[in-house]
Amino acid sequence: MATAPTATGASQSSHPYAPFTFEVPPVPMDEITDPLPAEQRETTKHQKQVEEELRENRVKARVEAAKSEGGFLNKCSAIGTDLVSKAEHASKATVAFQDEQTTKIAEEHAAKRFARACPSIASSDSVQADHKCRVINMAGPPYTVSGHLVITNGHVCFVGNTKMTIAVALADVVSVCQAVTLPTVSPHQPPCVLLLPRPDVIPTAIAVYARPERSLHVFAEVANCGDCLNVLDHCWRAVLGKVPVPGMTYAPPLGDVFTQALLGRPAGQATKRAVPGREAGAPQGPSVRKKSKSPPPAPGPAEDSGTPSVRRQSRSPQATHGSGGAKGQGPAPSVRRPSHGAGPKIAPA
Repeated sequence: MATAPTATGASQSSHPYAPFTFEVPPVPMDEITDPLPAEQRETTKHQKQVEEELRENRVKARVEAAKSEGGFLNKCSAIGTDLVSKAEHASKATVAFQDEQTTKIAEEHAAKRFARACPSIASSDSVQADHKCRVINMAGPPYTVSGHLVITNGHVCFVGNTKMTIAVALADVVSVCQAVTLPTVSPHQPPCVLLLPRPDVIPTAIAVYARPERSLHVFAEVANCGDCLNVLDHCWRAVLGKVPVPGMTYAPPLGDVFTQALLGRPAGQATKRAVPGREAGAPQGPSVRKKSKSPPPAPGPAEDSGTPSVRRQSRSPQATHGSGGAKGQGPAPSVRRPSHGAGPKIAPA
């Protein structure tokens, strides 16, 4: 397995890192046209401010109408409505301020953590997103390492809790795909990774295909995976310019190709399916053809009996009707009488 490139000046981990390898990258995921999460937050903030202004205007109109009517009760109602409105406005402003401060502190902490892990990249790039995740390490066990997936305007990086650092330039990325991970029975095996099987499945992992040594980096259990994919797709397409990469051969977006790459099989090699109840490679026995059950033959006329035998003919649509039969019915049964010379001769008394 090839070792992923690490950032210059980053601290090395206690155990090496080895990504997956691939033969042919799959077709990248469709372009995400939604605004960036930061832009969405600003839009939501602006909408809340407009709604709050409209609400305050409606409250002011009610207060002025109550004051204009005069009377002690109307004045008390106007004062109470005004106080409640101001308290609600102050509460919403406090919550919005706390959310902004929490986001700001988290971004500052992520930037400091990334600067300590990758000082050379942090000096030229700015952090666009930071999400908790687990990277799959084929040099395990352990096969998953906890850390943070950091996306800058020029790199996709992983800063592990065990001082593991991975940095891949976005200019070297040839494909980005949504994926899901499934746990395996044995703890001595890496998780099962599958490309997104259907569009309505929520992705939980990100697969990044890079040119250096055809390395495949899989980031599993990504927190807010949709937002992370949004930022990564925008930054990657901004650096690359055109996606898919011109001149790059891509495989169809099938899970089989991805699974074969993970299992080390050549791309395009078919997988034999075992027949239930038969072991693979076991010799097959001779084929037995079952005979069709046919109705037993009709019994013939009694030869040694003097009683007349009656033979009934089967009704068929092509049978000709007898002269005495009714229309739509089969011919009347024929009675075969024994010949005069067939029976025993009786002498006169």
